[in-house]
Amino acid sequence: MLMLSLILVACMNVLGWSAGKFVDSSIAVSRYYKMPSLLVGMVIVGFGTSIPELIVSGIASYEGSPGIALGNIFGSNIANIGLILGITALAVPIKVHPYAMRIELPILIAVSLIAGYLIMDGELTRIDSGILLSIFVVYMIWTLSNAIYHRHKIAENPQIIKTSLKMPLKKAVMWMFFGTIILAVSSRLLVWAAIGIAKGLGINDLYLGLTIVAIGTSIPEFAS
Repeated sequence: MLMLSLILVACMNVLGWSAGKFVDSSIAVSRYYKMPSLLVGMVIVGFGTSIPELIVSGIASYEGSPGIALGNIFGSNIANIGLILGITALAVPIKVHPYAMRIELPILIAVSLIAGYLIMDGELTRIDSGILLSIFVVYMIWTLSNAIYHRHKIAENPQIIKTSLKMPLKKAVMWMFFGTIILAVSSRLLVWAAIGIAKGLGINDLYLGLTIVAIGTSIPEFAS
């Protein structure tokens, strides 16, 4: 049990580190090909910090541990809003843009309610999956279109430019490749250790996914 716990902690640290490398290298490659910083931030950074949740939940579900998969998804969102947003605001107060209150918050609440309704029957079917993916695609298209329409109001992000200038293209491509491999391997080990701990303690893997695994896969969001 002690060995599994150490492996779990080590994998969470490696997961956060490799996700950070993947995001930084992806930014560098995209900036090399003149991709606007707006799209870099929304697509690469947004997706990149969610890769751990995607891989861990996918592996857990495939390995027959849906509790870890579901717990990781819901737990990560709780951690992002409660833990990460709370710590960030505690360190430096965050000014909330009116757009977030008028548009983003209602969308967040609506999507959460829809997801809750879909799992009320105790199952998330392929039809339910199609509904969730359709919502995501529509939201991304609408958000990107809206952002591009107002792009004249958005300045280049100096941090993104700084990151891209520091990393040569060949090195960035290398880190994208190795970052993906390390993400996959560390996620697989994390799921294996989590399942072992859940069985050893005799608890439902859902609770492990909601707590330890969720916090571990939320490390990239905290760093971002």
